[in-house]
Amino acid sequence: MALKRPGFPTNVEGQGQLLRGDTKFFSIAPDSTELLRFLPAPKEDGFMWYPATNHYGVVSQDKKKVALACLHKHGNAETGKKCLMCAVDSYFQDNAEELGLDEEAASRLRPTTRHYAQIIRATVVDGKVSGWSRPMLTQFSATAAADVQTIFDSQRRFGQPLANDIDQGQGILVTRTGQGFKTKYKAERTGEIVSLDIIRPTWADEFMTDLYKEIGLNVATPAQQLAYLRITFPALDWEEIVTAVGFEELLAE
Repeated sequence: MALKRPGFPTNVEGQGQLLRGDTKFFSIAPDSTELLRFLPAPKEDGFMWYPATNHYGVVSQDKKKVALACLHKHGNAETGKKCLMCAVDSYFQDNAEELGLDEEAASRLRPTTRHYAQIIRATVVDGKVSGWSRPMLTQFSATAAADVQTIFDSQRRFGQPLANDIDQGQGILVTRTGQGFKTKYKAERTGEIVSLDIIRPTWADEFMTDLYKEIGLNVATPAQQLAYLRITFPALDWEEIVTAVGFEELLAE
C-alpha cells in the first residue's frame, strides 16, 4: 500500500508567469499570446505611447553591450540635440569600403525606435485568469504599436469607451509570431468590460507617472559617445572621422 505523502505537482507555467509579473519590463515571447490591459496615459497630454530611440552596437571598457539614446530625439540642455552616433552612422554607410567595414559592422550604429506603454498582464492558469500583475512596461515596434492603436482609433471613431479607460476599459489579446525581422503582432479586443479597480485594486498606488525615467534612457554627451566609439572600433582614425562629420570640437576636450 503506497504511503500518502504531502505536496502536489508544481505548476511550472503558472508559477513562471507569477514570477515574471514582479519585474518592471515585460516582453511577449515568440509564438505566444498575452492578455494585456493598457493603463491610462500618465501625463495630461494624453499620450499612452512613449517612443525610445537608441543606438546599439557599441561596448563599454569591459566589453558589455551598451545602448545610447539618440540625442536628436532625447538630447537635453546638457547634451544638446546634435547626435554624434547619427553622424557616424551616416559616415559608416557612405564610407564602409574605405573604412574596411563589412555590411554588418557598417550598420551597427543604426538607430532603433521602440514604443513603450504601461500595462498590467493577466496570469492565466489552466485557461483561466487567476490574477493581474502590477503595472509594467512593454515595448513594441512601430508596426506592432500601430496595430494596437487601431483598436483605440476605432473605439474613438464609434464613441466607445477606450480600452485603457479606468472604469469601462477591456483587455487586449496580443499575439506574437516569428522572431527578429520576421516578428509579427496581432491585437484583438476581448470585449469584456471591467474596471481596473476590480481586477487590480492596487493599480493606482503602483502606477508609474514618469515613463522615460522608468525606461532608463542612457543619454550620453557627444564626448561620452565618442569614448564608446573609440573602444568599439579601436582601429579607426577617430580624429579624421570626428572632423569629417563636423564634431571637431570634441578633439579639444
